[in-house]
Amino acid sequence: MLGKKGSGFWLLIYSAGLLGVLSGLFFLSLNPDNEFNKFQEIFTQGHEEVYGTLRNAEFDVIKSNQEVKYHTFGTTNEFGENGGYAKDNLCDKREGFTVLDFENCNPDLEANYLELFKRNFNAPAVNIAGNSVNGSLGALNYETGMENIKIRYERDNSFNQDTFLDFNFLSGLLDRIKECKAKKQNLNTCTAVEFEQKGEYAFFTIENDKNGLMILEEGIKIKKPAFKFAVENTL
Repeated sequence: MLGKKGSGFWLLIYSAGLLGVLSGLFFLSLNPDNEFNKFQEIFTQGHEEVYGTLRNAEFDVIKSNQEVKYHTFGTTNEFGENGGYAKDNLCDKREGFTVLDFENCNPDLEANYLELFKRNFNAPAVNIAGNSVNGSLGALNYETGMENIKIRYERDNSFNQDTFLDFNFLSGLLDRIKECKAKKQNLNTCTAVEFEQKGEYAFFTIENDKNGLMILEEGIKIKKPAFKFAVENTL
């Protein structure tokens, strides 16, 4: 069994050896051509490339979603102001309201919204799910790297944007009005929805309860989207 002197001797030898190794690593790190430093440099640069690629991908997705939001709000405003049509529709007009007659002017709301959205924004795959417009702008592909590292990254670029419209309620209201007219019932007691009667026409303005950023001819403003139309109501 070693005494205290023997233990101290081996501890001295161990410390000296460790100091030698650490000194060697220190002087080795000062040499830019050694393999350790080359690996460390490649690893650091690779980390920066990966971070930069992910950051660019997220920025592009955010930018795309903002573009979708802008065009969705513009589509909702045009669609709502024109009774489920584009503003260049051929339906009759009364005091700026599109007149629905349920024959020549009887809009398929979801189909018309999608058609108008695609006219305003070029998206390869779009559909209506509930009260949102969903779609994909395709995958975002990135390729970058250095001499010894190549990075390939693919990011899905899909979107799900609220339209600020209640398609089920609006479609049900139009069906109800059509049924009331077929039965020759007065809309005052048949629809259970308030409207303004002017002459022979009932003017409906169905306002959403949520504010949206609407793109109007006079500029961009926060307002509640409204679905507006008129129908003949002579009873």
